[in-house]
Amino acid sequence: MGVVQQATANTEREQAERVALAERHVVVMEEKLGALERYRKEYEEGFAARAGAGLGAAAGRDFQTFLARLGDALDQQRQIVEQARAAHEAAILVWREAAKRAHVVDTLTERWQVEESREESRRDQRDSDELSQQQSYLNREGKS
Repeated sequence: MGVVQQATANTEREQAERVALAERHVVVMEEKLGALERYRKEYEEGFAARAGAGLGAAAGRDFQTFLARLGDALDQQRQIVEQARAAHEAAILVWREAAKRAHVVDTLTERWQVEESREESRRDQRDSDELSQQQSYLNREGKS
């Protein structure tokens, strides 16, 4: 039973590590999204300041083109964040199942050990009773 208990505990630990990795991945992807959003805001503010000073049509088109690419990158990063969150949630579900299995095995192992201990106590008591009876018998025989 110890081997099974160790295996389920190892599986649970591995799943917990996967949850932690998935969580770190979510954080990193959210940070990248935040950086892209800040960059877009700064770029728009910088363009607005330059536009106030007067820009040509080509610069305006370049700004719009770059802004569109940046928007695409933001959309893509948002999808990546959502995928990372979904993977994190899935990892949590797998870990919870592994934790349940480990708990069940721990409970069964504990019950088995308690029953084994009871059985050993019964055997010891039976042996003690037999020895006591034998000694009593021998004492009676010796006095006769």
